[in-house]
Formats: sequence, structure tokens, C-alpha cells
Amino acid sequence: MSSKETDRSDKVYQVEKLHKRYGTSVVLRDVSFELASGAMTAIMGPSGSGKSTLLHCLGGVDKADSGSILFHGKNMMCMPAHEIAELRRAQIASIFQFFYLLPTLTVEENIAFPLQLQSMPGRQRKERVATILSQVGMEERKDAFPNQLSGGEQQRAAIARALITRPKVILADEPTGNLDSQNGRRILDLMRELLCPQNIALLLVTHSEEAAAICHRTWKMQDGNLIT
Repeated sequence: MSSKETDRSDKVYQVEKLHKRYGTSVVLRDVSFELASGAMTAIMGPSGSGKSTLLHCLGGVDKADSGSILFHGKNMMCMPAHEIAELRRAQIASIFQFFYLLPTLTVEENIAFPLQLQSMPGRQRKERVATILSQVGMEERKDAFPNQLSGGEQQRAAIARALITRPKVILADEPTGNLDSQNGRRILDLMRELLCPQNIALLLVTHSEEAAAICHRTWKMQDGNLIT
């Protein structure tokens, strides 16, 4: 394999000239960047600068008007909806400010849910869930429902659910924004501890300098322009 091919295979995202508008408002202006496997990158900038819209486009939740998003060399802009859905089930995971745990499922069931969507056999699913519960320190809370958890516990469960499929990338939108400072620091430490050994890339949107500090680099976003 040539060095050029090796470099390409190491890229989780290769984004070129991404442009997005809502009505007359331009929210992404020719955004271009590359994100390698295992790279942890923060994006900071004022509210309304386009940070969350960029994550939505990268996660396949929204679609840009023009440009390209290569995910491991395949252009998401040209993919049919079922292929985008498959990427989101298996390779692209998200963590949000609000935890979005399913209220009628226990912690264990919430974490296992993405594996059920993949039709993973029950025994294998149970073993993988037990491992991640231990990693996030939620073994003793596995039978609790979301409304019985603290904010920090809910976010730990949400992180476990995001990691359970062993994705290639985590897209995190203000993951500590709904937590107090102590729980926020614990969540940041946990993310760093879990992502680095697995070589999972992280793209972290945040207003917090402390959150950005866990990343290898910080980019700035202003009026839809990304400064890398």
C-alpha cells in the first residue's frame, strides 16, 4: 500500500467547501477540514456561528447545500438515506448536552439499544454492555430508569450508549453544558480515558475552555467560517 493510500485510510472525515443556508441566512461558508482517526478536536465560537449545524451535517441529520463530506473515503452527500442510517447506527455516534435517554428503558436497556438495532445476539450484547457499564462506573445503576439518575449519571449512560457500537467518531455537542463544574470535569476525564485507547476520533463543540483542553487542537468558528 502506498503512503498516499495509507494517509487516506487514516482519515475519518475529509470535508470540502461545505455550504449551508437556511432561507437567506448562510450558516456554513465553504467549510473544509480533515479529521484523522484518534484525533480529538474542539470547535469553539459564539452561539449561532454554525457549530451545531456542522455537526448535524457530519452526522447525517441535516444535509448541506453543496460541497462534499467523505467518511472513510465515501461521500455522504451522495449516499441514500438507508446508508446514512447504517453509518449512524454503527460508525458515527453522538453525545449531546441533553441526554436523550429513553425514559421507559433502564440504563442497561438504553445502552444495549443500539446493539439491538444491529441484531447482535443476546449473549454477545450482554457481555459488551457489562464491559461498558464497568468502564463508566454504572454497574450498580444498571437497573435504574433515567428519572432516577443524577445529571452526571445520565451523561455517563449516554457516553456508554454512544461507545457501545465501537464507532469511528464521536460528535459531541456541549456534552458538559447541562452539568455542574464537578460533574463536567468527571465527564471530560471519562471521555478522554475511553476514547484514546480505542483510537476513536472526537469532534467536540463547546463554549468551555476546560472542555476544549482535553482535545489535541481547537478550531474557531465565526459567521459560518471554520478557522483551523
